[in-house]
Amino acid sequence: MGRLNKFFSNTFHFNKQERNGVFVLICIIAILIAVRLALPYMFGTPARPDLAAIDFSKFSSPGLKQKKYHYKKDSGSVSGKQLPASIPVQHYVFDPNTVSYDEAIQLGFPSKTARILVNFREKGGYFKTAVDLKKLYGMNDRLYKELEPYILVHNNSKATTTYTTNARKPGLERKTQVLELNTADSVSLVALKAIGPALAHRIIKYRTLLGGFHSLKQLSEIYGLRDSVVQLNMPVIHLDVSLIHKLGINTIGFNELKKHPYFSFQATQAIINYRNKHGKLNEADIRNLGIFTPEKLERLLPYLDFN
Repeated sequence: MGRLNKFFSNTFHFNKQERNGVFVLICIIAILIAVRLALPYMFGTPARPDLAAIDFSKFSSPGLKQKKYHYKKDSGSVSGKQLPASIPVQHYVFDPNTVSYDEAIQLGFPSKTARILVNFREKGGYFKTAVDLKKLYGMNDRLYKELEPYILVHNNSKATTTYTTNARKPGLERKTQVLELNTADSVSLVALKAIGPALAHRIIKYRTLLGGFHSLKQLSEIYGLRDSVVQLNMPVIHLDVSLIHKLGINTIGFNELKKHPYFSFQATQAIINYRNKHGKLNEADIRNLGIFTPEKLERLLPYLDFN
């Protein structure tokens, strides 16, 4: 018994400083409990909402249904992918015989109408004229009037190559004329065989970056433009090389030069360093730099002005 008393005495014995600490701690806890109990009386108890009195009908929209778009495998999209709720409409020249589901949606087609359009073509359907698009289920007069200036139907007649377009007048037919590639707009490019709106956009964009084409071989550098398509349109396109925008290689700045598709960062740096050290460059200097292959030089030199 004496040992037990000694154990408790040694274990739970507090000196004066420890006892003061325990007393202060107890006072702080008591104050916090008192404040917590007094809060409802100081600020009032928040009222709970009466769920029975709330009209939940105002928060629901029974007429609004989420639209889901299911892509066809041949449209270049993953089947079952859900599009954003709102897609910005963008109008451009298109052929209803080749336009994809995605492109039709972007043009403003309702999803059901775009799906019917693709299914119609898959079953062997073909639009001979722009007006035939009005027969498509879901194509109302308002939508057709919006799309009419951009509809271009390629007529695959073996006797003659013609294109029917409503860009000016319904039913207007014209024969394809020789096209100058350095000044052609998107409408003219889409009129070529196997050239859709996307390819036309890429051609113009790359032409702008280059400063114009000096050879039809350069078309093979455009993503998605096959050599067979270039060969197919070769008889009706030509190039005016005098329209090329040349680069003043002895005056152009670093940032502007590296924007050109034929100049990498390293090549641009080498030319600027050489120019700063030796002065003006000429064609021989460009060749002797050793940074361009013969094939690259063949494409590059027509764009350089050494004055």
